[in-house]
Amino acid sequence: MNSISELDVVSLLTASRKYRHVSVDVLLRIARSAIPRARNAVDAAKIAKRKLHQVYGAFFENVDFRNVDAVLDGLSAHPSQVELVEAAKRILALHASTAERLGYLSEFYAGVFNIVGTPNSILDIGCGLNPFALPSMGLVSGVEYHAVDMDRRLTRSLNAFFECCGLPSSAYTADVLTETEWPTVDVVFLLKLLPTLEQQEKGAGIRLLQSLPAKALVVSFPLKSLGGRNVGMEQHYEDFMGGVCEQLPHSIEQLSFEGESVYILSDRSRRRSA
Repeated sequence: MNSISELDVVSLLTASRKYRHVSVDVLLRIARSAIPRARNAVDAAKIAKRKLHQVYGAFFENVDFRNVDAVLDGLSAHPSQVELVEAAKRILALHASTAERLGYLSEFYAGVFNIVGTPNSILDIGCGLNPFALPSMGLVSGVEYHAVDMDRRLTRSLNAFFECCGLPSSAYTADVLTETEWPTVDVVFLLKLLPTLEQQEKGAGIRLLQSLPAKALVVSFPLKSLGGRNVGMEQHYEDFMGGVCEQLPHSIEQLSFEGESVYILSDRSRRRSA
């Protein structure tokens, strides 16, 4: 029996400047999976770091939160809608994944909400910088926006931004693969998230979709890599989502944009009971 302590491995990970901001729940899960393949805690931490680089580093290594905070610090005490929109776009431009969406930001949300209706509540899972687009979404003034990701710096900055927006919204860290209690909302965003989940654990995407209490699920897939290369996976994503809908009580509609393919799953059973 392997006697390596999970807490010892997590302690080594949190001592790393690169991973010290990651949710402890995520670190525990990845440490747990690394231990059976390791000789000691140091070896397990090295294995865990390789996995963390795949699921975390590719995104968060490219975001300097000092720049995010600088934009937020520059907002006035009671910013106007125009000021919020401009600040948000500056933040969205800080990472390739959200920067490319700036080119079709208005069309993206107009297309989504034309199908699902204007929501009063949203859950954004594996949100990244996307919630900063909130002022450009054209939503009702009192919308509840719940943002979830694994980086504590991100959720801290988002909560500061939500406060500036004056909305009953919140951001918090969680391990998406192990979280079991999600808020009931009108719409869930899972933007460019499922490939990362499947990379960690096959079948994780469908299990997450099955667990979400929402009228509509908005799932998107990247059509380009973070480096800007065409990933050539459109047919694979289409086949995957076709299989998903065979297991869910949802109808499906598709939207296509330059940088991503979007699938909107509407729960027929909820619509009948609404």
